Amino acid sequence: MESFKRQVYVDYLANEYGYEARVTPWGIYIEFPNFDGNSLAIVKWRVTEKDIASLNGIRMPRGFTGGEQYAFSELIAALHTFTGSRGTMHGASMRIETEG
Repeated sequence: MESFKRQVYVDYLANEYGYEARVTPWGIYIEFPNFDGNSLAIVKWRVTEKDIASLNGIRMPRGFTGGEQYAFSELIAALHTFTGSRGTMHGASMRIETEG
């Protein structure tokens, strides 16, 4: 199973923010300090390599580079505004659904 593009996101989360993140068969598992900063939040990002490729390329206008960096910023914004303790994010939507 190819997982290079997902691994780039895992490395970014671990190296830049110190989050616990790992590639799984279904996507990316992420643990990070919750919104209040008093415990951990867990997000299961169900994402494929194809989703990551579209995230890195489509969001920037043609002729501009840096789609990946824009996607990193969007991911961090989604994680930092998540107020739950467990959630699931599907594909390239960057919308986290709270798990019950």
